[in-house]
Amino acid sequence: MYESLHKDVVDAVSNDVPSVWFQTDANEGFIKQYNTNLSGFFDCPNKRCRKKGWSTGVIATVIRGYEDNGYNAVICGQRCRSCNELGLLKLDEEKYVERVTRRIRIWAGVPVEDATYSLRPTPPHETDYCEGCRIGVCQYSPSRDVRL
Repeated sequence: MYESLHKDVVDAVSNDVPSVWFQTDANEGFIKQYNTNLSGFFDCPNKRCRKKGWSTGVIATVIRGYEDNGYNAVICGQRCRSCNELGLLKLDEEKYVERVTRRIRIWAGVPVEDATYSLRPTPPHETDYCEGCRIGVCQYSPSRDVRL
């Protein structure tokens, strides 16, 4: 979870949604849930691994809503396909704030424009290395819609 970006989220929605707060316990009392993807870059932490890192536009993310405009976002990791170590994420923070604030506005009943996402060609998603697929929240997961 990226509590460090909470101020950016609050600043982005402050004109539309009052009193937005961050829930630090991901499993405690959520009333809404939305699965989406973020983008970023993963570094392989294994110094002996030949693969130094990889970029991805499919980072499975679960945004949860709580009473009185509370939220959090659980961001799933990915494993290195060369050594199977869990990668260290450098998140696209702008996209995080955009996706989270959009969902907060929708849940608060604030009108939002239809989202338009540009798809760019990427290599096939590797479900064996995606933690979101493992727990069933990734759009490519064979066991989709399992709750964390």
